[in-house]
Amino acid sequence: MSDNNNNNNNNTTAEIQRLWSKTQADMKRRLKITLNSDHLQLILPPAPSFPSDTTFGGCDLTEPTTATIPPVSSYCVLNSELEVVHELHENAIITQPYIPSYLSFREAPLLLPLLLTGPEPTYLLTDGNGLLHPREFGFACHLGLLLEESGRGAVVTIGCSKNLHVFEGLRTAKDQERDVDARTIKDVFKEFQEWWMKGGGELIDVYKIGDVVVLDNLNYDEYELPESPPESLAPIPSSVLYLFGPTSSPSSNPIGASYLKKGGESANPIFVSVGNRCSLTTAIHCVDYCSIKRVPEPVRMADKGGRSKIRQHNLHT
Repeated sequence: MSDNNNNNNNNTTAEIQRLWSKTQADMKRRLKITLNSDHLQLILPPAPSFPSDTTFGGCDLTEPTTATIPPVSSYCVLNSELEVVHELHENAIITQPYIPSYLSFREAPLLLPLLLTGPEPTYLLTDGNGLLHPREFGFACHLGLLLEESGRGAVVTIGCSKNLHVFEGLRTAKDQERDVDARTIKDVFKEFQEWWMKGGGELIDVYKIGDVVVLDNLNYDEYELPESPPESLAPIPSSVLYLFGPTSSPSSNPIGASYLKKGGESANPIFVSVGNRCSLTTAIHCVDYCSIKRVPEPVRMADKGGRSKIRQHNLHT
């Protein structure tokens, strides 16, 4: 009897995946995204200055460790000074199963009502991926399209995940022969940080645009360090390593980027990708602008508020 139940559950999950995969493919065709015709030239021009009326939204779903406490949907809006000007945290009821790479079907319906009733941000950052996804349609794409088709078409959505979603065919320009994981990406940033702190020494193949060092290792312009001791060096600059999927290549468009804020306190990057109505250029600059710590402030504040609400619930139960 137990084996029959397991088989039925597996069949149900497989059927849900087929249905959701088709839905993702259909929705992906309706996205409005900007591709860079030559990513090595256009991904990171000098960062724009954001107007004073720019606002940044962040959303997150916080799930407690115990089933007796409801999860919390959170939405925060920050002004151009990265101060919270609106926040809403509400208990949520999850109705869909957790299936890896289909998280948007579980979480997007819970967050959409908060976004539709709250103020409309210029940019919306999500704790989840956009195009950096096995089917190039992650949470930021899904939520962005739902917003657009609900009447909020001007909202730019950007995926910024703390964790790398590893899938077959995920590559970097540095190593086009092997799939990458979080460890190999972290090692690239760590190697660059160590090289920088040496004050020179053996050069690695990188190039620099604006204030960001690009770690593509494609034998482009070498960025030469000054012959100085480590203590006199400027802080380690922001750096980015582009990521490519099964259908893209270093001669075309990356589907995302691993991005590390300047300072070098950690080699753990944030993973950035396009959701809807923007380019990867815009996504990276927006994440850079919003990042005081590793996680961009809109997402960090949404997560912080959700966790606080769960703690308060704990105190009263």
